[in-house]
This record gives sequence, structure tokens and C-alpha cells, in this order.
Amino acid sequence: MEKDLYQELANRNYLKLKLDNVAFTKKTQRNGSPLDRYRNEILFFRHEMKCSYQDIEKWLLAYKGVKRSKVRIFKKIKEWEKENASKKKSSPKET
Repeated sequence: MEKDLYQELANRNYLKLKLDNVAFTKKTQRNGSPLDRYRNEILFFRHEMKCSYQDIEKWLLAYKGVKRSKVRIFKKIKEWEKENASKKKSSPKET
């Protein structure tokens, strides 16, 4: 992520999402990957903000205290995309 973009995100508090202000963060999750707790934020940064996996890795460590490799983040995003694609296929089409 370019330094200017990173600074803009930091200034607008995109990188400092707090659990009490973010409805889509799962505070109570105990099982599974810690990445699942931050699924929506991770997908937002990857798809909407076009952040690299390395930038997401740095954000998770700095602001959420979660240490995961770029490869693990990549694989988890692909897993979520696959789940989402299968849900779309299995849902009935409206006519």
C-alpha cells in the first residue's frame, strides 16, 4: 500500500476500527480462525481498498493483535470467496 493511501486510511480511521463501533466484527467468536472475526474488514480492504495481503497482515498485527502470514490470509480470502460462490449457486433464482 502506498504511504499516501495508508496515511489517508489512518486519518479517516479506516485502519483503526474498534469493536464497539463496528457491527460486523464478531466479538464473541471463540472457535475457528481469528481471521473469521475480521472477515468483513479484511474483504473490504482487499476488494474495495485494493490493499495487498502484506498490508492486511500489517493491519491485523498492528490494530487487532492477530499474527497471520500473507499466505494464510490469501488462502482464507479464497476460502470465503468459494463459500460465497457456492451460496450464490445454491440459492433459488428469482423469476
